[in-house]
Amino acid sequence: TPVAALAFLMALATPPGTLAKALFCIDFKLLSMNNGLTGYALPPTEIATAMPTDYQPPLKDKLFLMNQVLGFRSDTVDTETMEAILGEAAKLASEVLAPLNHTGDKIGARLQGDQVKTAPGFKEAYKQYCEGGWNAVPFPEEFGGQGLPYAVAFPVQEMWQAANMAFGLCPLLNQGAVEAILSHGSNEQKQYYL
Repeated sequence: TPVAALAFLMALATPPGTLAKALFCIDFKLLSMNNGLTGYALPPTEIATAMPTDYQPPLKDKLFLMNQVLGFRSDTVDTETMEAILGEAAKLASEVLAPLNHTGDKIGARLQGDQVKTAPGFKEAYKQYCEGGWNAVPFPEEFGGQGLPYAVAFPVQEMWQAANMAFGLCPLLNQGAVEAILSHGSNEQKQYYL
């Protein structure tokens, strides 16, 4: 479940003794918050190909785990800002990515000549994803990132995976490349690629 995955990921980064609290939370049932936020929408040409979805990210669960169980605190992001970030990520996940899940499964990516064409709506969804800064949540601000802690980035990324695994896996490849360049690249490589 998404809550179990979040608890596991966050437990890995917590001090000893907190893991038991996180594991307890896996079995603790909380109702998901339907926040009623709107703002993201599929392009009109893609609405016909998208299937309706009832996916709503479990924001209350995520916030409970972060704030009450794991005691997340950060110098770079306060609780209110973290809640706003997760709320906006939830809108993109439920209103844009989840409805494309069916289209991605039904049509999929295909090779046309020497180009790979994604399923209808994926290109537009990726554009919204990038315009919202979601492609650089944990990366340094000096390279266009948001500089947020991974403890905030992981619940955001989990929403992409839960809403649309096919979409969510692609940015992970980019994240790995960015992390490799940040850790091992020369200054020239960092300036060029990041």
